[in-house]
Amino acid sequence: MNTPTYFKIFPLFILLAASYSWSEAQRLNGDEIRAKLNGMRVVFQDGTAQNFYQDGSTLYFNALGRPDRGTWKVESNQYCSWWSGSGWDCYWVEGQDNQINFKALDGRSQYPGEITGKIPK
Repeated sequence: MNTPTYFKIFPLFILLAASYSWSEAQRLNGDEIRAKLNGMRVVFQDGTAQNFYQDGSTLYFNALGRPDRGTWKVESNQYCSWWSGSGWDCYWVEGQDNQINFKALDGRSQYPGEITGKIPK
């Protein structure tokens, strides 16, 4: 049975549309990073989530919902976080509307997510 051309092209269209939206995202400066993250929750595409508290603390929830407490700050237009197991790491941050992407400084990894709103109480 032959698959109609539409079904062969449509997945490619979706992939290109998703790529296009990130190509439109802008790298954020320090003030923009703070404004986007302070008091907010981000849900990442891998099912994890992170709360960014205004006092510089952060709470990361793995895919099973287990929390890990850390610290975050903005330095030299980069988001930086500290975790007991790894110390400090910094990332470039790209954003557009409620979409956000943390990109490793070497460009090898990135962590796209969505700002879902204020931290739930």
